[in-house]
Amino acid sequence: MSNVHRFHDAVAISVGLGPTTYLAVETAEQLAKAIHTCAQDVRVTVFSKSPFSPVEIDDGEQGKVQRAAFERVPVDLDAQDTATGLKLAELLRLKMGSDGRYNTDWGTKTPMGLARCVQRIVQPDNGPM
Repeated sequence: MSNVHRFHDAVAISVGLGPTTYLAVETAEQLAKAIHTCAQDVRVTVFSKSPFSPVEIDDGEQGKVQRAAFERVPVDLDAQDTATGLKLAELLRLKMGSDGRYNTDWGTKTPMGLARCVQRIVQPDNGPM
């Protein structure tokens, strides 16, 4: 299962059990366009006759700034959200999978991700968490 969601001022994506990647808006738009173009090519063109070639997307300076901002998230906030997520899972009687994640209607979530997802639902207009 893949997941796309907003995280602060970034677009967050994960594919399968891979890690979440945070993209600047411009990078996400370029990636979406490339994926759409490739999907259209797959749909209508035989592979051996496909003109589609790999697309490299540079996230530039804004991407570097975005990554640096997320690297500065305090560890204690992560630990607090993890503890909150574990408590939520206990209260809701959610079962953790063998991969350490909970299945939800919004994709699989780590304990920390579960807490942050609930926070976004309960307080959607409070700005960055």
